[in-house]
Order: sequence, then C-alpha cells, then structure tokens
Amino acid sequence: MKRVITALCILFLSFVVTYSASKTMIKFSTNASNDTIVYDINDIDKLEIKKFNNNYTMKVYYKIDSSASYQISALDSLKFLTGNDLKYFNIYYSDLTKSYLVSDIDSIIFIQNQDNFETVTIGNQVWMVKNLDLSHYRNGDTIRHAVSDADWVDAGNKNEGAWCYYDNDPANGAIYGKLYNWYAVNDSRGLAPSGYLIPSEVDWSTLHSYLRTNNQYWCNNNNHLIAKSLAAKERWNTNNATCCIGNNLNSNNSSGFSSLPGGLRELNGGFNGLNSGGNWWTASASQGSGAYWRYLINWSSILDSWYTSRVKGFSVRCIVGSVSANDSLMIYFKNGMVESISIQNIKIIDFESIDIFEHNITLNLGWNLISTYVEPEFAALENVFSAIEGSTVIVKNNSGQIYYPEFDINDIGNWDVKQGYQVYMSSAETLTISGEKVVPETTEITLTTGWNMLAYLRDNAMDIEIALASLVADDKLVIAKDNMGNVFYPAFDINMIGDMLPGQGYQIYLISGATLTYPEN
Repeated sequence: MKRVITALCILFLSFVVTYSASKTMIKFSTNASNDTIVYDINDIDKLEIKKFNNNYTMKVYYKIDSSASYQISALDSLKFLTGNDLKYFNIYYSDLTKSYLVSDIDSIIFIQNQDNFETVTIGNQVWMVKNLDLSHYRNGDTIRHAVSDADWVDAGNKNEGAWCYYDNDPANGAIYGKLYNWYAVNDSRGLAPSGYLIPSEVDWSTLHSYLRTNNQYWCNNNNHLIAKSLAAKERWNTNNATCCIGNNLNSNNSSGFSSLPGGLRELNGGFNGLNSGGNWWTASASQGSGAYWRYLINWSSILDSWYTSRVKGFSVRCIVGSVSANDSLMIYFKNGMVESISIQNIKIIDFESIDIFEHNITLNLGWNLISTYVEPEFAALENVFSAIEGSTVIVKNNSGQIYYPEFDINDIGNWDVKQGYQVYMSSAETLTISGEKVVPETTEITLTTGWNMLAYLRDNAMDIEIALASLVADDKLVIAKDNMGNVFYPAFDINMIGDMLPGQGYQIYLISGATLTYPEN
C-alpha cells in the first residue's frame, strides 16, 4: 500500500508512548488533515530517512516487499501503541548503531535549526553564552508570564510552566535573562530552541569533569576550585575569600562560560540572590517531586549541585545538540535526557524486540567487588547507582578512577561491563542493573600485565578452573582473588574460590597481557 501525503511544510514530528494489552502498533498522523495511518510494527521491516535536494522523506519498508513514502514536513505525529513486549528501535547512522527502548521515549522530533545564539565550546560541548530569554515554547505556544506572587504560586500548584524577570523588572531580563520554573523546562512543547537542548545533570557533570581535568581552569592549583573559570568578570558581588568568585573579578571566566548572578524566585514568589548567586535548572528530575539544579555563589569557589522544588524560578542555559547546523532528530527521554542526531547522518531506523533483564547485586556494608552480566541501559555511574546513591560512598575501577557521589566526582564515566568495580557502602543495599544480557562467548575481555579487576559475564556459576581455563593453559594467570580473600593459585593447585558467581568481580594477576572469552551460559 502506498499513500502520498502533501501538506504545509512544518518540520515537526513526535511520538508518544502509550500502553495497551495487545501488540505494538505505529501510527502516522498528518498535519494536513485529521488522517491517520496505523500499522503493526511486526509488519514493518525498517524506516529510512531519505534526502532529495534538502527535502527529507521517511520511507517505510514492509516485510511483504512493499513500501510507502511520507514527506517529513507533512507529518504531524508518530505514535507507538505499545503492547506487552518491550520494543526497541534502532537508528543506523555514520558507522554506529544505537538502540532505544520505546517505553523510555517521551517524543521524537525532527527539527530544522534556524536560531543563531552566541556560543562557547568547552571540551566537547557547545554552550550558550547567555541565559535563556524566551517567552514561547519551541512549537510557538506562549509560556505563562507569572508576574505577581499569587500568579507564581498558582502556576506551581498547577504544574504549569512559567517565567518572570527578577523583581519583575525587564531591565534585569536584558542582563540576566528570564527565570523559569522547572515545569517550563520539562514541558513537552520544548523550552530549548531548535538545535539546542536543556542540559541534564549528566551534561553538567561532563562540563564539571572537563574543567577539573584541565589545570588552566583551576584556582591555586586545586582542581575542585573551578567556579571562577565559569563566572563572568562583572555583576558579581565582591568577596575577599581566596579563590571565590567575588575575589578579583578580572581573573574570572577563563572558560568563556560567562555566568551571571541572576538570583532566583522562591516558592512563595519572592526574589533572592541577585548579584550574589547564579542558579541553573537541569533537565533531570530528582526523586520525589524535585529536580536538580546547578549553582554558583559569589563567596564560593566550587560549582555545586543539589535538588529542590520544581516551583522555584532559576535561569536556564542550553547546549547545542549533536549537530546543530543541520536538520536533526531530537530524542526526548522520560528521565529528562535528550539526544540529537543529524538527519543527514541517519541511514535507517528499524524495530527490534529485545529481552531486558534485571540483575540484582547484593552489596554489603564496607567494601564489595562486583560486576554484572547485563549492559546497563543508562551506563553513566550516576544513573547506575541513582537508586542507592545515598548509601554509596565510593566506586573505584581498575585504573584507580573513582565515582564519589557526595562530592559530585565521576572520573570513571560510564560502566564498562567487562570490568569489575570496588564499591564501598555505608549500609547494605541491593543494586539493580537493567539492560540487555551480555553474550559471554562473543565478548572478548582485554587484560593487561599485572593486576586486573575482572567481570564475570555468565548468568550462572562456573568453576573458576573452567571459566579461566584459557589463561591457565597459556601460563599467564598467576593468582585470582575474590572479595572474601579466597584465592585460585593454579601453579600450586590451590582453589579456594570454587565457582565464579554472577554479580561478583575478581582480581587477577597476569604475567603478560591476554584476551579472555568466557564459555557460553
């Protein structure tokens, strides 16, 4: 079946995930009329983005060897009506393939970047130089302007997005931009302009980590003291404390971030902190009814993070998506994360049904040595440990890098399923890691000379002599240890460990580098 659709050229497409008790369907809606076309995903082989003289077309290929084409500009929405199975869709672009769980997606939008904002590149990120100063959502809808205290409180009570100027003075807006509540930040109509996104807590952590690993941004050779590198050279109240933002304003802003102390609006509508504090929402919700924000204070020397009520009014900074200069596919996740992919780089989108596993790992008080046999859906350490962050003191990998949640330090970055990790807990907890199960017999683990922290990738127990047989046969394995201090010492025929267990990590010492592949489950 082939159907040609023509309509006004509005480059906008989104889908919403809902649930039914039946099978997964895909629904196309056009903005030319109220027409909709619904297909069973099981009948679709792939979706392909095609470009003809700068006009993009989505082509649908069916397993029955037929196809249909749709102008992206003619599409109003794309909805998934999801059944019991967890469905993935895959995006093939450049030399990579990415998979996304349909039930985790809030919306997908095709955008055309037309806005021009002053930006600064810091590491691999491109940030706006000024706070956001927009009164409309990306789709053109007006954001509520809450002037009075009562208006501000009412918007919060209704979970409605709102903005204001500090002290309701437009002169402040010209300098510091607008203050928004988090409901505006999180509105599905999009607060960030085309080509940009609201940075998540992870995006801010990436900025923080970059500044802390490059000493030109440090004060007094201390990599924790990076606030001055972010702060503008004006508007901040002065302070004599060493390395604080307010001490010698002329030495600020080595990063070019140019942050200004725009203050905040309180829950009751009052204003506070102009010229002494800068506050910026992240796109990340916190547990309960809060959201994360980042802040700088004139008497402080660090970039800090915490969570607070979504009703408060903070500034907003945006970052450029993956490819801002080109038309892009923006993927909005329910957890606040956003991903941008250039449409020009997309080859094919297809669908896949994948089993998702939950691996529950028991963590005891004190030190633990752990690993998992599933690839985490969200691999950043902040995401992996989010549910037990309050009890997680420190995580270390084999290179000595650490994740230290209390101080917002993540030198490790993402979880590597091939590694074991040492975890120190202030109380016993269960760590739940969800994701696709690793195929142990096709997953090669590269090991170096000396000590390695090794992951166990099988989902059931196996005697260590069998599991590590290839290392023993090559005479490369000297000793293996588990978290309890039990050892496997093949040269002396000592095996106190017995079975390797799912969830456990192991320390092994090699006399030379090697590659290990476990037997199949």
